[in-house]
Amino acid sequence: MEWKSYEAKIQAIDEEDYTVVHAITVGVRDRVGDKINPDNVKIVGVPAFLWSHGMDPRIGKVPIGQPLWIRAGDFKGYRALLAKSKFDADEFSLGLFEKIKSGSLRYFSIGFVPLEWDYFRDQQGGRNIKKSEIIEYSLCSTPCNPYAQVLGSDKAFSAICYKMASSGTSDEKRFVIDGISATEGTVRATIEGVLSKIIHEEVRKALR
Repeated sequence: MEWKSYEAKIQAIDEEDYTVVHAITVGVRDRVGDKINPDNVKIVGVPAFLWSHGMDPRIGKVPIGQPLWIRAGDFKGYRALLAKSKFDADEFSLGLFEKIKSGSLRYFSIGFVPLEWDYFRDQQGGRNIKKSEIIEYSLCSTPCNPYAQVLGSDKAFSAICYKMASSGTSDEKRFVIDGISATEGTVRATIEGVLSKIIHEEVRKALR
């Protein structure tokens, strides 16, 4: 399963029944060049609505609510996978709901399995994910790709970047390679994306 995070696109908030209408994913290319087609996201049963993909040790994979509906639709000029999510009435879940209201939580992340894709043939690269299946979606504090971060460990990151000349302040560490300057965060994101694509290509070859 993969994860893709997007800034929350809130359409409506109902403070009486603790519901939010929002976009889970939008049909635009993300920072590593991938694009999910919202109109071909397969929904089997009821996808779980989690906090941080169930990785918070305080609550684990206990849902923070449930989707009342999930469907593709138009949103601000783009196709999107929309949902109306109802938060549970426990203290932790309602605390997250309040943070959405205040604007301090602004990201949703889709947990999905890619079913059919090809590759963009431009400088940015990335996958055009034509069909996928949603497994769960999560409210997150920051954009993340847990699957890629496990592969893109600090050790692997250092091994790839050790020849790069660092510059700048400690607050904004930068690397220069082949004359191109980039922040550490950008380099990490690029490496994580490349590693994720390599894994998918090797799995696809093994299944042929």
